Amino acid sequence: PPPPPPPPARACTLRVAFRREGWHFGAREDWRYASMRREHGRWWVVSQFFAVSAAQHGMLVGLTLPLQDAMSADAGGLRGWDAAAASLCLAAIAFGAVADNQLRAYMLLGDGNNMGGGDGARGGGSTGDGGGHQEKKAKKPLVLDTGLWRVCRHPNHLGEQAWWVGVFLLGAGAPQGRLWPACLGVLINHPLDTLVTLPLIEARMLARAERAGAYRAYQRRTSLLLPWPLPKKVD
Repeated sequence: PPPPPPPPARACTLRVAFRREGWHFGAREDWRYASMRREHGRWWVVSQFFAVSAAQHGMLVGLTLPLQDAMSADAGGLRGWDAAAASLCLAAIAFGAVADNQLRAYMLLGDGNNMGGGDGARGGGSTGDGGGHQEKKAKKPLVLDTGLWRVCRHPNHLGEQAWWVGVFLLGAGAPQGRLWPACLGVLINHPLDTLVTLPLIEARMLARAERAGAYRAYQRRTSLLLPWPLPKKVD
């Protein structure tokens, strides 16, 4: 059977991301792994196999297992469950793409001297030395808190997690779907992302003294991942 529409749509978003990097796959090292490399020292040559390769590959196998059931099922037609799961996948892709574009636009306001890629680079405030260009950079806020970044602090991660939930639903809802293998990847990836990766990003955002106060205020008024209002606190 032909593949469901979400995977090709996801492939298009990855193609756009690689194009923005000039097609240089792996040209910029993930700051998390760079930090681990410094911390592990000479043992990194061994520990990276378990901390990076084995962990990442195992998680990716688990996350994509539902596609096996979804693409091999002989259902005879599109069902309501399939449409709902595919709609969630496509909505998650769109949500994540908008968040990434807003982050990219914010990052382009600076000169690249802030703290590295991904969420951890959402600080700015760098000073310049070039006339009108300096004026443009001076207007860059310390924290990105507009657009989707106003409703939660990590909308790109929310889009990513929602995408994999949609993939899980595609597999679990297939006529021959296997619930336990299908949910394995989500049960591993989502807690790790929420409880490990996001706290690392939050700590990175607070590491710069000039940004720490603005980011703490952002934390008080904006939820971490799910877009719901936080109770107002009296300082």
